[in-house]
Amino acid sequence: MNPNQHRTEFSMNATAKPRARKAPAAARPTFEQISALALDKAEEDIKRLVSIRCADEHWLDADHDVDYAVELALSHIRAMRTTAFKDGAEFSLSWLKAGAAINLASRAFSRTGCAYERCLKDAGRMFAQLAELVEFVG
Repeated sequence: MNPNQHRTEFSMNATAKPRARKAPAAARPTFEQISALALDKAEEDIKRLVSIRCADEHWLDADHDVDYAVELALSHIRAMRTTAFKDGAEFSLSWLKAGAAINLASRAFSRTGCAYERCLKDAGRMFAQLAELVEFVG
């Protein structure tokens, strides 16, 4: 074996990234912590949607159902804060209802390529991603 070849192999191994390891259960957030964080994030994103909509000079009255769906999702998220969920499945079912309102609003919105449309789609993705995270922890 060539001595330079051995050094190259050693260098590659020395610079290899360590494998990610799953954190011990004690280091992970609790179901209560992660669900509270998810609700905070959802409320913040939906409130941002409302503020973008209120500042939109090109808003069409035909999109009134979108307004109501977003407000429904916000009301639902706020109501979830006062609910004592017995398990992750019950939380997920309620969470998915709020996400469905956002997804329906996104599909019903009449304009494409505007900031509001992009934020609606982002909010829908956020609901999907955080649902998986809460399930993982719960």
